[in-house]
Amino acid sequence: MLAALFVGQLQNLHKACLLRNPMHIDGYNFAEVVGKACACCEIRFSKSAKETDVSDEDTAWNWVQELRLLEEELRRVAEQLRKDETKKMINTIERSFKELISEPVDLLLNKASPDMWDSIRWTFKETLVKADTSYLTTAKGFDCTVEENAVTLASLHKRAWIALRAKIDEQTVDNVILGKLCACLEEHFRCDDAGVPRVWKPEDDIDGAFKKAKDQ
Repeated sequence: MLAALFVGQLQNLHKACLLRNPMHIDGYNFAEVVGKACACCEIRFSKSAKETDVSDEDTAWNWVQELRLLEEELRRVAEQLRKDETKKMINTIERSFKELISEPVDLLLNKASPDMWDSIRWTFKETLVKADTSYLTTAKGFDCTVEENAVTLASLHKRAWIALRAKIDEQTVDNVILGKLCACLEEHFRCDDAGVPRVWKPEDDIDGAFKKAKDQ
């Protein structure tokens, strides 16, 4: 009966240590923080277990086995945290990528030129390099393997391409294109070649000016 109570107390201590060291992390080196949290948890458990242990000779009451279980659970918790934090990091990088390409791509699509698509592609590649660098820099603190980095970067590149395609689709739907054409026609018809707003006179060739603006 006493042994069962002792084991129950160890198990409760095991849970209490996990709760007191949840390894919440923000703006950190993940591996370093997890290592410190696990060590602190194990030290606290060992200290409290030794104070509770009533016999070092009775193996049934030995707390070392429960410590091993605690270590295994800490590893499981740490691995799950690593996956969760990595996912959050990728989502943050993806949001940043979308923000960085949004305005440049909008500007390039609104001012069509012969090299427009080359400029969009260059902007995409430049921003993607920044995203890769951001990931690899942060991933150093997660103890990610080369294989994990390769898989994550491939996923990030796919998300980036989808984001670019969505931005292009957003700016090239029929109603948006029609609106841009109407605005361009109005600007060329309303202003002369120097960009000065016209003051129409009865003798002005309005039809000719409209045709010229339409052709432009």
